[in-house]
Amino acid sequence: MGRSPRNATLRRFAGALLALALGATACTPPSTDDTDGAAGGSSGDAITLARFASCDAFAAEVQRRALVDVSPYGLESPAFATGATDAVALEAGDAGAAPTAGQDFSGTNVQEEGVDEPDVVKTDGRFVYSVADGVLRIVDVRGARPEVAAILRASDGVPRELLLHGTRLLLLGDDAKAPPPPPGADPQLSEPADVGVLPLPPLAVRTRMWAVDVGAPSDPRITSTMAVDGTLVTSRAVDGTARIVLRSTPLPEALVMPGGGAPDAERAVAINRQRIRDAAAAEWLPHATVDDAPPEPLVTCTAVHRSSQGAGTGIVSVLSVELDRPELATDRVDAVLGAAETVYADRDSLYVTTSRWPQILPVEPLPVEPLPVEPVPVEPVPVEPVPVEPVPVEPVPGEPV
Repeated sequence: MGRSPRNATLRRFAGALLALALGATACTPPSTDDTDGAAGGSSGDAITLARFASCDAFAAEVQRRALVDVSPYGLESPAFATGATDAVALEAGDAGAAPTAGQDFSGTNVQEEGVDEPDVVKTDGRFVYSVADGVLRIVDVRGARPEVAAILRASDGVPRELLLHGTRLLLLGDDAKAPPPPPGADPQLSEPADVGVLPLPPLAVRTRMWAVDVGAPSDPRITSTMAVDGTLVTSRAVDGTARIVLRSTPLPEALVMPGGGAPDAERAVAINRQRIRDAAAAEWLPHATVDDAPPEPLVTCTAVHRSSQGAGTGIVSVLSVELDRPELATDRVDAVLGAAETVYADRDSLYVTTSRWPQILPVEPLPVEPLPVEPVPVEPVPVEPVPVEPVPVEPVPGEPV
């Protein structure tokens, strides 16, 4: 990672990421003492961050957290595993980006001047770039009437939003391809022979990004793609550098679920606990596939930070992308072991926060003295027989009586 002023955002991110609070945000700079082991508690509401010193330390902490949440179905509550509800960034302000000198058009509504936000529509004053239904459309607005200059469809995913910088677009959306197995995955672990258990289906939530050259708007070209494990939270761009915030919950490939009753559930828990202990550090990291290269970990173990508060095995990753470069790469990533719900950025800092829900203690039932219950005498009700008159049968003519 560079250390120029415009790249200060990602370095400051380490001191601002994962600010946990109820109704307020509090954080302190990360510890520079990169020691092994889990982060301890801190006084008050201050949150501290520190990087893991080694992959062994990272794996030990993730395994400790996973063993707390282990269940017959993998982990009890993996953060954001279902993808049912996306995290949201703070809403844009009412004022849009004001035109600059010599510019007669405005940009997308933003919260902070100079901090661009993704949208479904962007313009450079000559062309309008939009994504809808997974299709990029480029419209020429220089003439008296707008005209469609080009349409670009991605066969490997569904673009949802975009960032624009000069003649470069960055499209962000959903991946449409099944994730390949991580390198070195043991196929025997994905098909356990244990009676009564089944392989746990893998989580296939992935985000895809497309770098697009629109130097010739009538002939846009995809110059690079990247697929990343996890869900896109949001992104921000400052001076041509985009920060992509992603959340993921990597799990070992070998976890199982019960195939039947209670004995199978007990067997599944025992197997899952052992396989969590056996999982290598790389299995707990999100993976990324750039263009046609094999999948590799998105972030290294020692680039992951741990918080003095928090739980779960989810990982929040921040990927930095230079928008004027035609290639996408994973060489500038930082991460925190935790969750992400809200993102805010200014020109110097990026804040990623999540909620710390209050612990609700179980309520003890009040003692209630049983009241004596007197039996109620029940008199039998006499039942009188109902007389039944015989029904006369009329003979049918022509038949013997």
